[in-house]
Amino acid sequence: MYAYNKDRKHAVTEQATISLNRLLLGHQRFISGRPEKKTYSISELESLSEKQAPIAGIVCCSDSRVGPEIIFDQPLGTNFSSRVPGNVASDSAKWMLDIAINEFHVPLVMVVGHTGCLAVGQLPDGDRGGAGGALIRSTQSDLSSQELNPS
Repeated sequence: MYAYNKDRKHAVTEQATISLNRLLLGHQRFISGRPEKKTYSISELESLSEKQAPIAGIVCCSDSRVGPEIIFDQPLGTNFSSRVPGNVASDSAKWMLDIAINEFHVPLVMVVGHTGCLAVGQLPDGDRGGAGGALIRSTQSDLSSQELNPS
């Protein structure tokens, strides 16, 4: 398994593997109906308000059914995430990843997809006016170029 950046290919680090395994184990607990029940003391919440040490940067859809802390059964402070319709690479998602990588030094970046995505389903309809217009047009353009130039 390899990780890529614009300049070179890197072997996946041991810490990235540990982080991925932690998330996958949490997902197994979630889908098996045995999530860990976590409650937070006042001191734990105070500590979290002062400092965080996430293990992953996660881009996830805004869909109410795919909250990363829930589906990966992780406590507060574990995931540094951005939720955007269709989990597209919006400027805010890219900014989040920049912070996750360069400030928190997360060893793992994950993009979470899911079935039945309303945002992706709306793409064929085009810009219907409204707040998502520019992002819809940009995503449609990206998809069109991929269809013309498959890798």
